[in-house]
Amino acid sequence: MGVPAWSPDGTRLAYQLELPDASVQIATMARDGSDVHVLTSGPGIHETPTWSADGTWLAYGYSPVPCCSQGFHTVLYRIDADGSDPALLGEADRFDVEPKVSPDGRSIAFERLTSDATGNQQNSMVVRDLASGLERAIPVAGMAVEHADWSPDGRWIVYDVSNALTQTVPKDQVERIAANGSGRPLTLLRATQTVGGFKPVYSPDGSRILFGCVGMNGRDDEAACVMDADGSNVAILVDDPEWNENGFSWGVAGP
Repeated sequence: MGVPAWSPDGTRLAYQLELPDASVQIATMARDGSDVHVLTSGPGIHETPTWSADGTWLAYGYSPVPCCSQGFHTVLYRIDADGSDPALLGEADRFDVEPKVSPDGRSIAFERLTSDATGNQQNSMVVRDLASGLERAIPVAGMAVEHADWSPDGRWIVYDVSNALTQTVPKDQVERIAANGSGRPLTLLRATQTVGGFKPVYSPDGSRILFGCVGMNGRDDEAACVMDADGSNVAILVDDPEWNENGFSWGVAGP
């Protein structure tokens, strides 16, 4: 089980599930762990599920071959919440990952993986209009963006800058940009030689951000941290020295 995503009403949790045949599928379950439904099927990888704003469908990444086999690349798909009507959501010849549906349900943000002239990986942020299929790049986010998430009001997108791509400091840092791509990024948690943050997600009311943190505890392992939406009041939320906290979703309290 991995990459959890709470439904908008807090009643179900979507996640990716590795089966005995080595395929990875998208599944959902009730908040108490019961009523498990495996939505996808077939070989390959179905990963990083995200719910639509109304909870009726999910977006995810799909590759018919496992990572990192010859020809591996994920494309974006959607599927109804009951497992019916899977359909291509993006461009079949692109390498697109980690879709996130906008709060108004009209757009989807994701990262597109490409290579530069020297063969080094680059990650750019793209927003796709679901009705028209038109895509808009967000160049101010740079070419090392990962793990984007919308603010609940749709004004902002928070993400982390991958140290594996920038190779400037050994840790990732958390930034925020305007969802329309205007202005400059605001650094919410600056990376240093010892401290970093990754995989940020907004709280349902948009006032706080949950994220993975490294170095906050004086150790080089991963904990779960929270901070205010402007980057202030950073605090460790969960820190189990026997586990690395990684992969986060902040849901509403279900009925």
